[in-house]
Amino acid sequence: VKNKKSKIEVCQIEKFKIESKNFTDIKSKFYFKTIENKLNNLDTNISSEEIISYTKYRNSLEFDPFKIDSISLAIYKLNENSKYEDAIKLCDKLKTISPNNITLHKELSFAYKRLGRTDISEKHFEIMKKIIIAVEKYSDGCRINPYILNNCFEGVSLYEAKFSLYPKKARFIQTESKKIIYGYEI
Repeated sequence: VKNKKSKIEVCQIEKFKIESKNFTDIKSKFYFKTIENKLNNLDTNISSEEIISYTKYRNSLEFDPFKIDSISLAIYKLNENSKYEDAIKLCDKLKTISPNNITLHKELSFAYKRLGRTDISEKHFEIMKKIIIAVEKYSDGCRINPYILNNCFEGVSLYEAKFSLYPKKARFIQTESKKIIYGYEI
């Protein structure tokens, strides 16, 4: 929504209210290991709050989003070249560092579907949809409330899954609060 007087972009989304201390509290529903197990077991009862809690927890750690991008792009290319078994094997590597990744579940769903394993394909597709719903519940992609993602290529997967568009270009943008976010040109 644009404010006509000041022409400032005002985004209307739900505020994420779960405190980060819950991510490491073993008794909490939002304990990162509990959520990680749900993701790895393809538990489709996982909530948006659990997904975003896990993403925020992972993003609070020291990690390399460029490594995740590199693996994600390689998986994407393997599937594009009909090397589905190889894509699935490489997904194991991505799953260990980013089990809540849109690209991971999108590409696994695609590979398993091409191999005729619709049962597991559908589960990964459902988890991918849950992650996208969670991302959109607490962020809307504008500069004020950028998508809560694990890495840049995950945004590419989001656009491809949601809009059937593959962004031509991804770039880094610095917000007014000096936060670095990803920007996508379609």
